[in-house]
Amino acid sequence: MLGTKPTALAAAVILALFLGSTATAEPQDDLLRQSAPTTHEFQITLIRARPGQLSLPDLPSDALEVLDDIAHVLPYQDFELIDVGWMRTHRQASVRMGEAASFEAYLEFQDTAEAQYLLVYEFGLTQREFERDGEGRVHYGGTETLLSSSFGITVGETVVVGTSRLNGPDKEALIVLLKAVR
Repeated sequence: MLGTKPTALAAAVILALFLGSTATAEPQDDLLRQSAPTTHEFQITLIRARPGQLSLPDLPSDALEVLDDIAHVLPYQDFELIDVGWMRTHRQASVRMGEAASFEAYLEFQDTAEAQYLLVYEFGLTQREFERDGEGRVHYGGTETLLSSSFGITVGETVVVGTSRLNGPDKEALIVLLKAVR
């Protein structure tokens, strides 16, 4: 009997410690959840725009609405999808896009006190020159900054980050759409 009493007592102490530690850990867990940064997803859409007949690529309806608005303001009607890239981050990220990964989009943002509103304090798009040799290998040249911007965006919103003229004889432009998905 003497051997069972310490075991029962030990079990009671362990149970009390376990229940007590669970009760005190919950407020700490809440603090950690409140201070942890929120991860957001961003969709970047690169579109080539040219003068000509109205031609819209296969895109989500919110992006098509933006292009329709652009067609009424800028001299571009013919739109071609270059690429779509995704970023998932809690602060900063970059993604390479386009043929031979020649475009790089990057952003840095922070959450604000206003729920679902994000401050993108740095967004940029660069393009690397490249050429393919006779065997199809890619050789890169210099890098050019096509645009740099800062702005606010609400989760669920699609914004035109900017437009940039593309180098070349054609009067083409690059349109950059950014959507804060979640």
